[in-house]
Amino acid sequence: MNRYQSMALNCALALLFVSGGLLALAWHVGRFAPISAATTASTTTYYYGANNTYMVNAVQHIWPQENGPYCAIATGMAVTNYVDQEDHLTLRFSTPSNQYAIATADQKAGASRWGYAKPINATAGITNIAPDRGLDPRAAAYIQYHYSPQGTIFHDYIYRWQFHYKTAPPFHWQAIQATTSLFRAWLRFPEPMSVIINGGEHSVLVTGGWTSNSIVTNYPANIVGVIVRDPMFAGSISRFEVDNNQWTNHGTDFGVGYYTMWSRFYGQNPDFSVNKDDPEPSVGIYRPISGHPEHWYQGFTWIRRDTNSLNGYYSPDWAFTDGGTLLTAP
Repeated sequence: MNRYQSMALNCALALLFVSGGLLALAWHVGRFAPISAATTASTTTYYYGANNTYMVNAVQHIWPQENGPYCAIATGMAVTNYVDQEDHLTLRFSTPSNQYAIATADQKAGASRWGYAKPINATAGITNIAPDRGLDPRAAAYIQYHYSPQGTIFHDYIYRWQFHYKTAPPFHWQAIQATTSLFRAWLRFPEPMSVIINGGEHSVLVTGGWTSNSIVTNYPANIVGVIVRDPMFAGSISRFEVDNNQWTNHGTDFGVGYYTMWSRFYGQNPDFSVNKDDPEPSVGIYRPISGHPEHWYQGFTWIRRDTNSLNGYYSPDWAFTDGGTLLTAP
């Protein structure tokens, strides 16, 4: 995953506060009851997501990301710090320079059971199964699994319309379904999730969101807005709110260039051509074949915590559909 876009994003960022005009709801403290609701007139808005205090602590000393494709490393470090707080542990990461330490470690350890993609780059090293410029989704899952407290399991989750339909629904419908699946992860683990945006070019944390109906009984739900933490910024100014239209249709600008969010699939450039910096896997069972020509392409992907450990599937090598089904082919 590559944080660079055509306007050449850089780390010298100006202070910018973005207000999405979303209903401010109380943050939930704790792990297993992420839902809260507030009613204004005849409209009920539901909030799901992470603990804001833990989130602030997780990012305040370790962001912004370093100069290079370090976005997935930076978000993975923040997730680890968040889980440490839940487990009453000292935060593992305390400085942005830890990003370089992880990139160095990636050169020697972390390869998948199928080997690793070539060429080897300076950030993901041998953790990639695709020849990305930065980290691919498998490498991002590995970082969170490897550095989080023992027994904490993370996997790459993928939404593609083929998992739900025989023919493709409109793009916006797909993006809203994927976002609903993303939100549903908070019913079990209301923690930040590393989410790949901009067609694969960048990783951010999605830390919360609002709907106008329950995600438990509605699929897709009516998404009101999404809370994003962007590692391009220092931790204290990294929180942004985007509404449904910005998230799935038109994108937005946080002050460092235009973000398309989930208005295009993984592996797509803004003109919808193939993004060669974020290719499909080149090793392992997820390498596309004629019968299964796509893995990450034409979909949306994120890293989430789960409990999928049966039959050895605790490994971050494995990917799952947005509905939780193990992917045994691309």
